Amino acid sequence: MLLLPGPKSGSANATPPNDIDSANISAPLYDESGKHRVGRIDVYCVTTDPADEPGEEANMAECANTYTLPGGEIDTQSVTAFPKLPAPPPKAIDAITGGTMKYEGARGEADAKTRGKRTFITFHFVD
Repeated sequence: MLLLPGPKSGSANATPPNDIDSANISAPLYDESGKHRVGRIDVYCVTTDPADEPGEEANMAECANTYTLPGGEIDTQSVTAFPKLPAPPPKAIDAITGGTMKYEGARGEADAKTRGKRTFITFHFVD
């Protein structure tokens, strides 16, 4: 499990998507304790469907993520719902689309859950 501190902690450069643009996020990644830096995350999101009509409860965005870790990178992708911008989504499940070096050929899912100002990311790999 990895920990992504929230942008209010001062450790992330984050601008979540809004109804008219894209977002670039770059932040350090920590182990579950939040004490040891283990890598970084780079995210690019493009709003595909803003919540601009009655009944729409979330802005939808296509997001690509790269997790740089010791031994290589893991890439993920998803369509993500952002219910309360500029806050991160409460949860997201991304497809692991590949990786480099130690993670070459990686497949599975990355499960992200936001609790308070932190987002916890767990990778579920499949053979």
